[in-house]
Amino acid sequence: MKLKSTTQFEAVTVPPSKLSNSTAEKTKIWEKIKNEDKTRLPPPSILIIGIDSISRLHMYRQLPKTKQYLDSNDFIEMRGYTKIGENTFPNIMGAIGGMEPNKYTCWHKREDKMDDCPFLWKNFSQNNYLTALLEDAPGIAIFNYEKTGFVSQPTDYYLRPAMVAAHLQEGRAKNSGTMSCFGGLSPTEYMIDYIKTFLLRTGTNYPYFLLSWFTSIGHDDFNGLEVTNVFYLIKYNDRFIYAPDVVIYIYSLSVRVCHTALIIYIIKSVMVRNEI
Repeated sequence: MKLKSTTQFEAVTVPPSKLSNSTAEKTKIWEKIKNEDKTRLPPPSILIIGIDSISRLHMYRQLPKTKQYLDSNDFIEMRGYTKIGENTFPNIMGAIGGMEPNKYTCWHKREDKMDDCPFLWKNFSQNNYLTALLEDAPGIAIFNYEKTGFVSQPTDYYLRPAMVAAHLQEGRAKNSGTMSCFGGLSPTEYMIDYIKTFLLRTGTNYPYFLLSWFTSIGHDDFNGLEVTNVFYLIKYNDRFIYAPDVVIYIYSLSVRVCHTALIIYIIKSVMVRNEI
């Protein structure tokens, strides 16, 4: 009998106090502030959840539980927003970098690195926020598809190395937007678990800015969303999950057909505890 070896991937987040010297310094700053004034709350944390290749109406059809959850929790739907470019890259460069399409002061050609671009997470990091950038489709990642990407790690928590390893383990084509399960989890479930453990690690003690982008679930499969109803699963339905103060959901680009993008957000400052 010939045994086949497998590689397990776990959605693990290291505590910020042990992640790096820079994150340890950030935690010390917030702990000092808290010790000096125990009544003072940290500034609001930001969680951005983006999903690729979906329009507003497609979201209504494919994610009914998510839509119901958002409506029942006072999310505000921002109508009238439209994309400014053909794919995700120019739209994120506008939303997160404040730059117009093809007028990037920090990036001009494929060989240029993205490190010098004025991304929003840099502003938060300068104010001692913990920062995170997560994508589930490394083959067509926003800042790496037909680009050099980042030479230095852009945020405190950066999921790309783990997702690239899983991508290679799967033997997927370089520019594939899909992956099957690895370690018993789909890429979507893996990233959801990562976000949840990140929320547990930070709690309400340390403010953070987290940008996540889910691509594999719907990029190459028009009906892929229906299977998981993904963002209903991330509604903090585990015990002692600390909810962010500001949550922004972005649905965009609807397979190059619909030019609208749906943006909804909530301002929230409570700890949510639900029994399993």
